[in-house]
Amino acid sequence: MLKKGTKVINRKGLNYVIGDLGKPLRFKPWLGDAFSFLYDYIMRQSIFPRKFGSDLNEHLDILRQALQGIREKHVLELAPGSVFVYAVPVPERNTLGSTIRGTLLPEDGIAKAFDRNGFSFESIPRENGALLYFRATNIE
Repeated sequence: MLKKGTKVINRKGLNYVIGDLGKPLRFKPWLGDAFSFLYDYIMRQSIFPRKFGSDLNEHLDILRQALQGIREKHVLELAPGSVFVYAVPVPERNTLGSTIRGTLLPEDGIAKAFDRNGFSFESIPRENGALLYFRATNIE
């Protein structure tokens, strides 16, 4: 979903956001890219166990099962009509009481938000700390 007035151009099957000068916008990496090699380690050792009270291996297993029908495919982008699989922290599952930055919606709030925006919502019945797993499909 894009803000009203946002211009997009399609070139060779890829969509680009057009800037004020009529040219595709290019985004330069920020300083965070200098530390990207630490991402997996930080997620495994700190974020998943200490913030979410969950296990990264369990997380990967849940995603693997949810996406098991995708075989020998190259996914370039998820477009309307696709099935999205999400994992987000929700307040009712945050048993550690850890501070998770951002606005956390409860499961029913997430379902309503997706419904308002033309998506179906299906909870995946798996428990992994503060994380809620679900599928959303564009129904428009």
